Amino acid sequence: ISQLGLTDSLQSIRKDWGQMAVFCVDEAAAKEIDNGFSVEKINDTQPWVHVHIANPTAFLDPEHWITYIAASRVATRYFDPYTVLMLPTPVSHSLGLAPDRPALTFSTKIDHTNGEILDIEIAPGTVHNVKSMTYKQLGSVLNIESEPQVTYTFGNMPTTPEPPLPSLSSADYDTLKHVDVCYRALRKRRTRNDGVSVETIGCETAVSHEVNKYLAPSLSPDYPTLFRGFPAASYTVVLVPRNSGPNHIIAEMMVLANSSAALYATKHDIPLPFRGLEYNHRVPEVVNHFKNVILPSRDEYGISSRDIIDDIRTYIVISYASTPTTAAPHVLLSLDTRYVKCTSPLRRFSDMIAHYQLTAHILGKRKFMMSHKALAAVTANLDIKERMINFGSTESRKYWNAWALKHLLEVGTKFPRNMTMTVLEVKPWPNPSSGWVKDMGCVGKLWMPQKGSHRLEVGKKITVDLVGAEPGDRSINF
Repeated sequence: ISQLGLTDSLQSIRKDWGQMAVFCVDEAAAKEIDNGFSVEKINDTQPWVHVHIANPTAFLDPEHWITYIAASRVATRYFDPYTVLMLPTPVSHSLGLAPDRPALTFSTKIDHTNGEILDIEIAPGTVHNVKSMTYKQLGSVLNIESEPQVTYTFGNMPTTPEPPLPSLSSADYDTLKHVDVCYRALRKRRTRNDGVSVETIGCETAVSHEVNKYLAPSLSPDYPTLFRGFPAASYTVVLVPRNSGPNHIIAEMMVLANSSAALYATKHDIPLPFRGLEYNHRVPEVVNHFKNVILPSRDEYGISSRDIIDDIRTYIVISYASTPTTAAPHVLLSLDTRYVKCTSPLRRFSDMIAHYQLTAHILGKRKFMMSHKALAAVTANLDIKERMINFGSTESRKYWNAWALKHLLEVGTKFPRNMTMTVLEVKPWPNPSSGWVKDMGCVGKLWMPQKGSHRLEVGKKITVDLVGAEPGDRSINF
């Protein structure tokens, strides 16, 4: 950072958080540490929940050449095992959240008896007592059991070792337990406001990372690469998803920070790249099914007792997304209080824009803000690029899922027989239909003889066996 001549433009107004413990929770192999949280008790029922976010925009002004790199990449791209960081690696690693590092802190005072938001502050600061841990370690501290899962392995698949648990005082344990209390109160409040938490079984493929040694430093290399050897892989299926695990706690803290930022921006008329999700009233029967069937089936944490696959069409078409520059509701998160993403400025350029806008307000330099009109033009372009990036990452995951299953089958791996598929799409024979297979945590193609194919219908549950996978068209065949 010093070699690049980058200086902290907010240094003179940063709050020093002293020895307040800041907890950063992520996967052991995480490359970008964007955020952490702390809790400051005011009285028996009203704590301040502080979400501390990495603050690269304090060092990179909007016209800096590194900012242009981030703007062109739009977001970090995940093509397992290859990750393309949005910010250059030295910058991302140097400005991530760590001891004695700058942060932009989103502070929300809540009532932990009912989850209501009482006050909001946003201010630059410096954190010192940063304690990093994995989701698994946080679950262990809070006595949360791990999700039951099954893993199929091909080759000599290395594992990422868990880092040592940081030294935790009795006050740290109390803080983490209090965060769990806050999480439950916040989630219950969103449920009371018609929020829904969508949980389903999924799969995850990991590929041995020695492949990275042979990858070009660019997604568009100007020379060919010959790969020798063969990567190992693992295919994991979560059998029973946890509805209140450590990942849900961290996600709720981020939702709190993002919704608080949106409330703050609305109050002060700050244009931001808001994220909206509104009911699609062009399909009233779907909206009615959601309101009259799904919502009444939820528990106090917003989990529906219905199988998500049985309502998959509803979730797909119930709402439409938007990226307005003024606040819009987010119906599935139940945030009529608005929503904007600002907790990952190392990984998303739209989050950097939010930080630039908020910082200009904090400094009293509104003339440096983008107007609603200018921001609308930028966010429309960002939205398209983000969708393309997400599509690419999804296709990459589908490729490796199929690749892993293909080779697992070739070496004689025993998979469950007589699995249940819920039919999602019916196509005329001889084209394959498709459906969801819970035991494999994936959507697959259904190949069947002409006889009986006419009896297929969406939603029907049939018995299937895994017969193959085709990485080329990213399909898993039953």
